[in-house]
Amino acid sequence: MKFLIYSLVFVAILTGFIFLLPTPAVENPHHKTTIGNATDNTFVLTNVTVFDGQTWHQDSQLVINNGRISTDAGSSDELPRINGGQGFVIPGLIDAHTHTWGNALQQALQFGVTTEIDMFTALSFAQQAKLTRHSEAKTNQADFFSAGTLVTSPGGHGTQYGFPIPTINSVDEADEFVQARIDEGSDFIKIVYNHEPDYHGLTTISKQTLAAVIKASHARQKLAVVHISNHQSAVDAVTAGADGLVHTFGDRIISDELLTAMREKQVFVIPTLSVIASMAQSDHSAALSVDKNLTRKLSTSMLAEIKNGLKPFHGLPSRPDLLATAIENTRIMHEHGIIILAGSDAPNPGTAHGISLHGELELLQQAGLSPTEVLQAAGYLTAQAFPIGRRGDLSPGAKADFIVLSADPREHIKNTRTIVSIWKNGYPITSEDTTNTDSIEPIDEQPNTLISHFNQDSLKSFFDSDYKVTSDQMMQGNSTAAVSWTSNACDGGGIAVKGHIKSGFNYPWSGVFLPFSANMNKTRSLTAYQAIEFEAAGDVGVYQLMVFTVNNMQPVQIPFKITEQCRLLAVTLSDHPSVNWDAVTGLAWVADGSRLKPELASFAFSLDNVVIR
Repeated sequence: MKFLIYSLVFVAILTGFIFLLPTPAVENPHHKTTIGNATDNTFVLTNVTVFDGQTWHQDSQLVINNGRISTDAGSSDELPRINGGQGFVIPGLIDAHTHTWGNALQQALQFGVTTEIDMFTALSFAQQAKLTRHSEAKTNQADFFSAGTLVTSPGGHGTQYGFPIPTINSVDEADEFVQARIDEGSDFIKIVYNHEPDYHGLTTISKQTLAAVIKASHARQKLAVVHISNHQSAVDAVTAGADGLVHTFGDRIISDELLTAMREKQVFVIPTLSVIASMAQSDHSAALSVDKNLTRKLSTSMLAEIKNGLKPFHGLPSRPDLLATAIENTRIMHEHGIIILAGSDAPNPGTAHGISLHGELELLQQAGLSPTEVLQAAGYLTAQAFPIGRRGDLSPGAKADFIVLSADPREHIKNTRTIVSIWKNGYPITSEDTTNTDSIEPIDEQPNTLISHFNQDSLKSFFDSDYKVTSDQMMQGNSTAAVSWTSNACDGGGIAVKGHIKSGFNYPWSGVFLPFSANMNKTRSLTAYQAIEFEAAGDVGVYQLMVFTVNNMQPVQIPFKITEQCRLLAVTLSDHPSVNWDAVTGLAWVADGSRLKPELASFAFSLDNVVIR
């Protein structure tokens, strides 16, 4: 729902994700194929109880033919037969609400999420990620469907995440705007709307524009779903013709009038209770990180990344009533026949790709859905609601995406975590499928690591990446910055940074940015270090050190003070536990919107001798 502010960059890739899954044994001695060296995704999985997406089949088998579920091959002795060990087979899970980039699709698959429905990401990522979703080839990532660029107003929700996006200003633009999204490849249309003009400091489209966008989407046979955060916004969205609401709300109990309208118009809901729990400061998500069924095979770095992601929104007050009301609204909607779908809203604070969907399933059970209904919410029903093809079920013709469990999820939905093996396109997922050490470049473990001393006329660091200008102009803001080498810094050579903070973007910033690799495609672990130190001098005031980490949409901001006299400044890592210091992708030193006063809007400072100690 509400993301934190000041996101500058969100392209960062971390792999090296070790999650070795045990697999059933091959039963047929006449065939040499084993799970470890299988090259063919045609076989029979026997001795299992199968949930086909709608019905349970006790003491059954599953027939896979070239990556698709096939008809019963009871007399086909020629197929390899794999003993499922009396396990419980469920369809691969579908997360109906994510924001996806980096290694998210690989991470999701490691927890049995075989398809992600993305509600907004960078267009370049979306266009690339969707290329393999209809293949039955061996893969190391979940399938991907996306709204692409969401529909929002200038300065609205979605414009604050570090890359420019088109926005809509009026009703008259609706047809052209929707067509442009479809031409880009959007699988459906996602709209951001709030009934009040000020949405947490962001703007919003009007009710009339909302209706026009939904009409334009339907005219082009595209699903239109709406991001809402309160009851009145939900009323407006349903009245305007929305096909689905991609959050529930916790500001009040749902009205009978809204229930009736949703039921009559067959509007579905993705409650995203996990992110509401995070906003409410619940410890629900944190419990996932200590569930051994989910974490026992994670690498140390991935466990650290996930634990960091599962921390709730920072700085919000405890609101148990918010979560309780959202759960109660979900229960009421379900009881009245509203279709409920499972979505985590990963990777918002309090969530992480893959693992958080298991937490969402538990919350849906708390909201009154039976375990079987919860599985349908994360499978068959989602595939019915969104245009994603034969996924979420295990009937003939469907993709052979499935999970083998050691415990019956009908007894409790938490048994979806007792994963024995995960299968994608009929192939088992193993650690070799997801390990890519080329994308990990840890800093050498030595007492002190000098990043930059600027003795030469250059903006390069010792990481072979350049210091760069950063400002809100990438978000169509008006702030300016200039960065240059100077011979007159704290210790001779250094970086001179100057700029001007201007209105025009909701969260203006300006300064200098150092990616830890040229394309921000490498991460560096700082956990062996104690502090980031640097020397600075310039215009007096409070500035921000922004720390970028993998798979986080926003950097963590750490304030520091600059004076006219050169000073050594230190940021102690242990003072900032909200940062995932095991996977840092870059640092930025910036002035921000707090300087929007005539005497503070302009700034200049020098930076020198950047060290990790």
